Amino acid sequence: MVVCPERNATNIPNSHDCVQCKFAGKQKYGTDDTCFFTGGRCKKEEQREPAKKALSPEAKGALELWHAVQSQWRMGFSGPTGLDYAAVKATAEVLEINFDANMFSLIQAMEGAMLRDWAAQSEEKAKSKASK
Repeated sequence: MVVCPERNATNIPNSHDCVQCKFAGKQKYGTDDTCFFTGGRCKKEEQREPAKKALSPEAKGALELWHAVQSQWRMGFSGPTGLDYAAVKATAEVLEINFDANMFSLIQAMEGAMLRDWAAQSEEKAKSKASK
């Protein structure tokens, strides 16, 4: 059940047809894409949409820098071993992003997550090869 606080906590069954609900909403309220139950936006559709999260300015800078340095991975015999931090710092300067200790730790956290993910993928490939 989907709870709609706008309509006195009316419960909308999960099985209801949104198309028919919007058709009835248009007849009842006179506007397109209006939920019959809420008189506004469909709560089921809102729940299906991913949550919009706001990033802090520092996090936006870290994400921008992260995307910009994806060509700066140091490679070893078994694949990527880490970022080239001299290149990361130079990229931050070009993008006018303050590369302080906090920014460094944010980039390191993303780098570590990426390396762990790649290691897990390598393990899966090795297991699938061994089982053949």
